Amino acid sequence: MGTVCTVKVLAEGPSEANIALCAIRQTLRATETAFSAHDPAGRLAVINRQAAAGGADLTAEEAWLLARAVACSDMTGGAFDVTFRPLWELWKKCERENRLPSDDEVHVARERVDSRALVVSPDGRNLRFSRAGISLDLGGIAKGAALLACRDVANAPGIGGLLVNLGGDILALGREREGGWMVGIQDPDNPYRIAVRFKALNKLALTSGVYQRFVTIHGRRYHHILDANTGFPAEGLLSVTIVLDPDRERYIPSLVFFLMGPERAESFLAAHPEYGYYIVTAEGGVRSRLP
Repeated sequence: MGTVCTVKVLAEGPSEANIALCAIRQTLRATETAFSAHDPAGRLAVINRQAAAGGADLTAEEAWLLARAVACSDMTGGAFDVTFRPLWELWKKCERENRLPSDDEVHVARERVDSRALVVSPDGRNLRFSRAGISLDLGGIAKGAALLACRDVANAPGIGGLLVNLGGDILALGREREGGWMVGIQDPDNPYRIAVRFKALNKLALTSGVYQRFVTIHGRRYHHILDANTGFPAEGLLSVTIVLDPDRERYIPSLVFFLMGPERAESFLAAHPEYGYYIVTAEGGVRSRLP
């Protein structure tokens, strides 16, 4: 999944801890195998080929993840789009050539970015593409799915707590002294500073920011969170952290709130108190409601 994963387990002994660690490793590898956009022999590549050829049958997990992705696209007015890869490939190509993409290049790439071309059967278990040039990339939503798949490990015998940190997306389960796991949110302007700390128990804490993945063109960084409506990096925010129950139906990636922009994100969160958040705007302002 293109990131570093760290795991902490509270267990009665080494045997229970090792069993839990092995289970988590297998779960994360299975998710990567299923949803990696970089493996031409992987499951996602198979789905893309079959959907382009007339129809791909989906597992229950694939159908759920695709349904969440489509819902997230609706929430952002299309700024979040799981068919976005042609745009990112264009930006990576331009980084190698040390130039910005032209308006024409962005237009051509955006012609191949359109989640409305995803035609899903009424039961959600079959997918086809309504036109050529479309492909899925679930990288923006699959990390949270991987964390949710790790939940059952915390219920294994002898396990008292579990913390999985998947490149800044965190699952904090079980018990730990003083009521939770300590979570720190990085200052988007200073990689050596923690902006805020809070304790999380039985929560997901998901973060998207401008400071981890980017391209550098003419010495300037352009972050990787692309607005599919414009073809350019989203503006308005530096960092978004969302804290929520590890519930499949409430799962929304922090990337979605980043792409909403500050006003729409704050409006949504004001109406949904079940989500905690810590948002840093492009002007350096902070909006927060943490556990």
